[in-house]
This record gives sequence, structure tokens and C-alpha cells, in this order.
Amino acid sequence: MRFVVLGGAGDMGNQAVRTLASQPGVSEVMVAELNLTAAQELAGELGDPVRACRVDATDHQALVETIRGYDVALGFVGPFVYFEGPQARAAIEAGVHYVSIADDYEAAREALALDDAAKKAGVAVLTGLGNCPGLTNLVAKKGALAMSQPRRIHIAWFGGADDAGGYANYRHAVHIFCGKVPSFRGGREVLVRSGSGKETVQFPPPCGRLPVYHTGHAEPVTIPGNIAGLETVTLKGGIWPAWLARAGILLERVGLVRGERSQRFWAATFHRLLPRLPRGKCTVSGFRVDVYGEQDGRQAHRWYTCVGRMKNITSIPAALGAVVLAQGEIAERGAFAPEAVIDPGPFLAKLEPLGVKVEEDEG
Repeated sequence: MRFVVLGGAGDMGNQAVRTLASQPGVSEVMVAELNLTAAQELAGELGDPVRACRVDATDHQALVETIRGYDVALGFVGPFVYFEGPQARAAIEAGVHYVSIADDYEAAREALALDDAAKKAGVAVLTGLGNCPGLTNLVAKKGALAMSQPRRIHIAWFGGADDAGGYANYRHAVHIFCGKVPSFRGGREVLVRSGSGKETVQFPPPCGRLPVYHTGHAEPVTIPGNIAGLETVTLKGGIWPAWLARAGILLERVGLVRGERSQRFWAATFHRLLPRLPRGKCTVSGFRVDVYGEQDGRQAHRWYTCVGRMKNITSIPAALGAVVLAQGEIAERGAFAPEAVIDPGPFLAKLEPLGVKVEEDEG
């Protein structure tokens, strides 16, 4: 099996490279990066089967030629609101399967709109197979399958301020707390103000109770179309420590984080300043997914939690998704969110030996 990881030397992508390189039957993992030095350093550290090359993700033809000939391309170049579409289109043109960790809802819409093109090319595009979205979608499906009629799905995530340090992560965090974002209520998609709807969610240790708010992720856009009968799908998120989310929401409310230029400014500011704060307390991220419905005429409730380093719980699922695609375990062709084509039980079982464990409870 041969893989090319776009942005593979970055904060998220390098863990996918490490995971792929450790899998049996993998003959090549190409780290395709704008920063060739970083790609070469990673390849030098890991040795065979890892190699390195330079590619500019804004150069469509170069991206196509870099991807061509591999079994699966993995998209780790962010922010995905700008780069998911170009990476997916390049993979389709190259005739290569594609998996990404895209988390912006706009990116999901753009990728799913490529369904016809992917089918004609005979490839599968899996958008948003990371942590949230990704694992959150799969455990939502798992909970729904355990019920005769699922009704409501509530997804909450938290990100540790000392966990993921790449600029694209800060850019994404600023973006999803701005403007209006999709939610799903009363059986239809609605727009809600990002940063609104505050509630407190109990996450596993070491985070504990944390306030979360409506944010712009992909789950309310994709899950209702793949799980029948749902009335509600909500997505809320927060940052640990909690004051960071409050500060970001306040900046947006007073008009200081509006438009692309101001979002870039604040993302760069946070990227510079936050690593200088005292570290070591907020080094994990995670999620909680609650699924409500009916089973055998009674009310049912299942919930799922996962905590770990963001690069692990985000990048390892994408790497495993690429492996099962390359092995032919996903037969469908077209553009999909993960819950549309992945059986959650076997997939989650394969993740455990790789260090990503989801806890399940029934209440």
C-alpha cells in the first residue's frame, strides 16, 4: 500500500505519517509538504518506508501530479475552509482515494458536492475523518444503531489550550466562533449564532465540567442525512481553560473578529502569545456524544467519551481510514462523511490497539 500525506510534517499530519509507516503491508508513505526541510527531517527520523517531497497546495496541477499513482491521499493542509476542496478535487483528478480531517462545515459541503465527480473517477472521498468530526460521527451512528428510533444527538468537544499548536488550528478555532453556524432542530437545518447556547458539560478527567457553545463544525450538516428520523443534532465546543473561549466570544461580540483580515490577525496573535503562557495543564482534548431515542418502547440514552492528545485522536482515525480504503474494505464510490460508509463497531475496535479508545455508557 502506498500513501501520500499532504501537509504530513505538520502538527497533525506527522502523527498520521507515523501511524501509516507502522502498518503491515505499507511500502511507501510520502510526506508532501510546502516546507521540504520539515518533510525531510521527518522522513530521516522514521526511515523506510517514509519519503519526502515538496508541493504547494495552491498549485492545482502540482498537487494532482504529486498525488497520482498512490492508493490513498490524506488531506492535512488547513485551514480546511480554504484547502479541503482543492485537495479533494486534485485527488479525484488523479484517480486516487482521499481521506481528510476537515472540520469546517463549509469544507464538508464543498467536499460532498464532489460526489458525482468522485463516482465518475471511481474513487472514494471521506471528508472529516478525524476526532470531531470523525469519531463523533461514528459513535453517534453506533448509538443510533443500538436504538429502534434515535431522536436527538448532542455533540460537545473541548480543546486543550496547550494541546495543538499549529497555526491552522488557531485559524480554525477563531473561524468557528464567528458569525452564524448550522445546527439541526425540529427536523431541519437552522442557523444559530456561534458562541451562543452556553451549557456546561461533564467531560472525563482531567478536564471535568466545562462550558461549551454553538460552533461551526460539520456534524449537524452531515449526520441528519445519514441517520434517519433524527429531530435534533447539536454541536457545541469549548476551550480548556474556559476563559479562552469567553475571551474569543467577547472579541467577536464587540466586532473585533469579523472578516477574513481580522480573523487572520487574531489567529496569528493567539499563535504567538498562547504558547508563552504557563504550560502543562491543558495538554489533552476530547469529546462527549449523547444519543437519545427509544428502544423496545422505552426511553434510551447512550453516551460516548474520548480524551487524548489532539494529534492522536484526530490523525490516527484518518490514517486507519486510509488503510481500510486501500485494503478495499470500503466499496462505495463517491463523496461521503464517515458515518455514511464506515461500520463504527469494527472501526473503533481497530483503533484501540493504536491508542485511541472511546468509552461507552448506557444510562
